[in-house]
Amino acid sequence: DFGELYLNGEHILDLVIPDGVTTIKQYAFCTRFRSVTLPPSVKEIGWGALSIHDSINMDIKALYLSDIAAWCKVTGDIPRVKNHYLNGELLTDLVIPEDVTAISPNVFSWSESITSVTIPNTVTEIGAYAFYACINLKTALIPNSVKEIKKGTFRFCNNLEKIIIGNSLRTLGDNAFDNCNQLKDFYIGNRVPPTAEENVFSYDVTHGDSATLHVPKNSIPDYRMSSVWSQFPHIVEYDASGIENVTPEEETGFSVSGGVLTVTGVDGAM
Repeated sequence: DFGELYLNGEHILDLVIPDGVTTIKQYAFCTRFRSVTLPPSVKEIGWGALSIHDSINMDIKALYLSDIAAWCKVTGDIPRVKNHYLNGELLTDLVIPEDVTAISPNVFSWSESITSVTIPNTVTEIGAYAFYACINLKTALIPNSVKEIKKGTFRFCNNLEKIIIGNSLRTLGDNAFDNCNQLKDFYIGNRVPPTAEENVFSYDVTHGDSATLHVPKNSIPDYRMSSVWSQFPHIVEYDASGIENVTPEEETGFSVSGGVLTVTGVDGAM
């Protein structure tokens, strides 16, 4: 259960943690705040310290940060936050700083403010559920340095339309893109299809007609042999020499609809 916090008779709705604090211990604040301001010095958040578990209205409306790199490293019981702010400005286009090597689990989950995510080549690990239920996220750019996307990373990102992944991905965890029902373009730079569980993608994506999987040249047959990747209704080739180059010069591919196989983008013999 949670209560309300009063100081000198005044109802406390907004919490400001002073710089220098490194750990917020378990159940430090057994209440629900409207906003929380955290300094870069915070490294760990204990269980229930800023979260009201089993509460319908558990969101912190605003989390104020001054250092995204520091927030990416915070571990523990990450609170459910509705809107993230950076230096007082609403955070919409999230660009992870280049000095970040890992993004901790859950750090941006449930955010309604984030609409795009760009991750630099310094990042090698993205924690589970890092962007879970970012309902307004539309695009995400994941670099060559990332080898694994863990379980639930982008699950319930209902408006995610385009994802671009570099050439080193080896594994997709459970439900990594589950319930991303608006997914239209999935670019992947790896010629060898990454290992993926059957539940990685939503049924609406793999059995609909709007999602396209973009793969490197001459790799379509390998993706068609995968029980997971072959479920995409459209698979086309693109120039994957760099993940920034996401506009195919000439798309060659296959699409399946109503039991009919259609080959596109082929001139001459085949």
